[in-house]
Amino acid sequence: MTSNEILDLRLEDLNYTVALEVFEYQPDTHRPGSFLRGDTSFCPRDYSRDVHAAFDVVKEMRKKGWGFALTNTGEQWKATFHVDEKNNISVVDVTAEIAICKAALLARSES
Repeated sequence: MTSNEILDLRLEDLNYTVALEVFEYQPDTHRPGSFLRGDTSFCPRDYSRDVHAAFDVVKEMRKKGWGFALTNTGEQWKATFHVDEKNNISVVDVTAEIAICKAALLARSES
């Protein structure tokens, strides 16, 4: 997936892609849009609209070695994942949740 494709994802597709790429859940081939955990099928969380779910994305990225910073620039939020000063990925969006999700996906696509 290209950077532009990630930045243009619809919210429903963003949630699915975060579950697939960040959490590395296995798709359920019998239920489109769902994932498997053992024998249990489940739908992805609403990472792009639920602040608690979005911060689970941050926790997962930290487990993978990425640092994180979040800033508010007035009416927008900037989410940054970084490994060091030279390797960082930032996204600015209208909500913190969307910025976190898109920045995480861009960071995963770079690693």
